[in-house]
Amino acid sequence: ADVAARAASAHDEATRHLAETREAVAAATDARREAASDRATWTARRDTLAMSLRGQDGTAALLQAGIDGLLGPLAGHLSVERGWENAVAALLGVLAEAGLATDAEAALAGLDHARSQDIGAVRLVLADDPSLSAAADTDDEGAPAPGHGALAARRLVSPAQPGSLEQVLDGLLKSSWVVEDLETARALRAELPDAVVATRNGDVLAPGWVAGAGRGAS
Repeated sequence: ADVAARAASAHDEATRHLAETREAVAAATDARREAASDRATWTARRDTLAMSLRGQDGTAALLQAGIDGLLGPLAGHLSVERGWENAVAALLGVLAEAGLATDAEAALAGLDHARSQDIGAVRLVLADDPSLSAAADTDDEGAPAPGHGALAARRLVSPAQPGSLEQVLDGLLKSSWVVEDLETARALRAELPDAVVATRNGDVLAPGWVAGAGRGAS
């Protein structure tokens, strides 16, 4: 009887240890899975941040790579009326820091190079795009002035070399106006709901979105 009792006790003890071991293994497995999930999450965040940081200077790096047909920063090929530089840059948005390519072939070659070298995000404007020549006239210069002291943004920007970029600028600055301040911009937007309006400091009011230049804008 004593032998049977000891055997039963040993069996119960072994069963208890086995259950505890299984629980420990399950807990360790869950912890490992959670750690792997956390690692994947932070890796994704790191990669996203790295891509974002690369995107900030990807265009500049590409323009220094010596690719045929890439002409340098777009800003270097534009002339903006003094005092309205912030407004025009705000209207151009991310393209204000874009590069200029002679045509689509040069731009695509630039994209291929950027991808193969892992340069990051790049932005290029085409100096010549045949598809724009058939488009309807998008220049606001012929439109009547809407009042509020507004100026057609297109009138304030000209190519550094006449004869190039004219149609591209027509498209980029279509229905875009500049005014002195936000109060005037709001009044103009009420009058022209489809207009994109920038202030002298670089704030923008547009259909469906707004952008602020920040306190440091001048």
